[in-house]
Amino acid sequence: MKLNSKLIISTNDSSQDSLDLLYTQVIKKEIKVIPLSKREAEVLEPEINCHSALLFPDSGTVDVQDLMRALYYHGRQAGVFYLFDSTVRGATYTGSHYQLETNKEVIEAQIVINSAGLGADTVASMPGIDTEHAGYNLNYCKGEYFQINRKMNVNRLIYPLPDEVSLGIHLSYDSQRRMRLGPNAHYVNNIDYHVDESHKEEFFNAASSYIPNLKWDDISPDFAGIRPKLQAPGEEIRDFIIIDEKTRGYPGWINLIGIESPGLTSCLAIAAYVRKELLGVRGC
Repeated sequence: MKLNSKLIISTNDSSQDSLDLLYTQVIKKEIKVIPLSKREAEVLEPEINCHSALLFPDSGTVDVQDLMRALYYHGRQAGVFYLFDSTVRGATYTGSHYQLETNKEVIEAQIVINSAGLGADTVASMPGIDTEHAGYNLNYCKGEYFQINRKMNVNRLIYPLPDEVSLGIHLSYDSQRRMRLGPNAHYVNNIDYHVDESHKEEFFNAASSYIPNLKWDDISPDFAGIRPKLQAPGEEIRDFIIIDEKTRGYPGWINLIGIESPGLTSCLAIAAYVRKELLGVRGC
């Protein structure tokens, strides 16, 4: 992780109560945070306009490629066998183990951890789980990013207060320290990673509320991603589902459903939780 520190900001007086509530919740979790006045925040980040802010000095970003590379090599050293470019087409529980049919071969396993992301609900249904009844059906929520094309004197991650759908259009950095804005959030029916340039106005207006010197030509489309949300549009936010399906008659089948942001950042903590659950169940 690269430590950049983070500011979560309120941009007007009406949002101060929400920032205060967030501060109270953070303190209860014993997370290091420093409340800042408008003047104190602008001393740290003179190009950022805000009403007040919370400074998270230990916050940072994860280099996804480095993380995946490290996990791959650690797995190889631990004896993990990887079967890339494979599609799981079906799963059967025999009463003693699972048979997973892929486009390459049939795999037998005592334990299956379904962490298939956007396809996790489909995989969960394969052994026979009624995913609609279980509340596992996923909804695709697209998030786009725009990049900032010129150098600006901003040195920290800048997050507006989150809304009911996403963390809002915030300012962050890629692995090359290039600044980017995003993501937005809108539900879609199909998976595609095209950035709709007509959304530029949405990004510009959102970012201009806290970067007053931003110009229209400063931003351009970057990339997009899809979140696997458990809640449909208009529904209350739902937390990750991490469950051993033994109560449904599938012991050792672990479903990870709706693992959206911050699922990647917390992947090691999720793995530790799953391992603990498995060791507890099996008493080993």
